[in-house]
Amino acid sequence: MKPSCVIALHGLGASGDDLVFLPKMLGLAEANWLFPDAPELPITWNAGMRMPAWFDIVGLSPKDPVDYAGIMRSVAVVQQLIEQQIQQGVLPEKIVLLGFSQGGVIALYAALASRFRLGAVVGLSTWLPSDDKLTELTSEQKQTPIWLGHGHDDAIVPLAAAERTLARLTDLSHADHVLHRYAMAHTIVPEELQDLEGWLAALP
Repeated sequence: MKPSCVIALHGLGASGDDLVFLPKMLGLAEANWLFPDAPELPITWNAGMRMPAWFDIVGLSPKDPVDYAGIMRSVAVVQQLIEQQIQQGVLPEKIVLLGFSQGGVIALYAALASRFRLGAVVGLSTWLPSDDKLTELTSEQKQTPIWLGHGHDDAIVPLAAAERTLARLTDLSHADHVLHRYAMAHTIVPEELQDLEGWLAALP
């Protein structure tokens, strides 16, 4: 599958510029890439310091409260971008959502709350909150392919968080999801992008 549009969401404290290397690395330079920037928010986990963020982070433990209001505000922004692309003639199944770390949370939620079957969702070093508010998926949401890549040595978002996400997708009867594990920390490595490129190319 050659996507017509990729919406790429950066991680906490970063910007869309941090992901501009992806089109060339993934062999998707011909697609229309959108790199939105998150607003600056006070982050509880970082002593209230303001930084680019898609939602507040209270703590890194699965038991810490989750800023679902912030997540859904950012999801609404992404869904608006999806709607704009569709209004411009892009087919939903040719739109890919990609997110790194905190951006991946938004990519996953936006896809699993979308009324469309999207082309794919890519979560890099990311997670679904352990007490997520997802209850039931539509047939379209269940059919959107999801690719997760995560590092064995990730000290920010432990591999266990990705494995919980995988199990949660299974619980929701999601039909097409996979997790690839790599010898890396909280980052993106060429091997991961090679695997992702092959997976995307194999999609119908």
